[in-house]
Amino acid sequence: MTQLAQRLCLDLTDSLSCDAVRDSVPPLFASLPSSIVSVPRLASEKYDLYVSARVGLGGSSYSWDDGPVSGKVSFALDALTQFYVNEKISIIPKGYYAEGAIGYALKGASSLPMHYLDLHLMPIGYYHGYKELRFLGKLGVYTGFPLSDLRYVKTSNVDFGISCGAAVEYRLLSAGLTFDRGFVKVAPSSVELYNWGIMFQITCKIVSFNR
Repeated sequence: MTQLAQRLCLDLTDSLSCDAVRDSVPPLFASLPSSIVSVPRLASEKYDLYVSARVGLGGSSYSWDDGPVSGKVSFALDALTQFYVNEKISIIPKGYYAEGAIGYALKGASSLPMHYLDLHLMPIGYYHGYKELRFLGKLGVYTGFPLSDLRYVKTSNVDFGISCGAAVEYRLLSAGLTFDRGFVKVAPSSVELYNWGIMFQITCKIVSFNR
């Protein structure tokens, strides 16, 4: 019986049975609370799959051949999926890690900020578990769809670049650093500006789909 059904059963004051309460709760709704509050157990399943939320704060600027560009404080808010392999599955080795994320990002320089809808795909990763900790590294690519135009140019390009990072996890929470470097000009102009930034991130696992 799910935790939700047990709590509802204890609170009843009429003659309804616990089985009746359990059957009256939709399966998906009943499974969500236990997933949200459950603590991941390392290497207890063949793989772990989580839906998580992440917030980031860091610094960003532009790479430009003609000199330095004053940076700015950057911000990001993402929803992501995280995949951990605890036992070898076919050709996928134990310790494999991957993640995919979608969210809002504020990047750019102090006088030339840019807003993006960012997609991160990190298919190359590895994690190592030690007691209740996980140490992980990841490598992949990102695509940024502009939500604003570059000042003075009045237009902007879809961004694309490389992303890498590392993090330390404890139960449901993790803290880490991610570095992004764009390879597409921010805007179609004679001034070649390319995004780059480093961000400190906090991630919280919300729902688990362990197998």
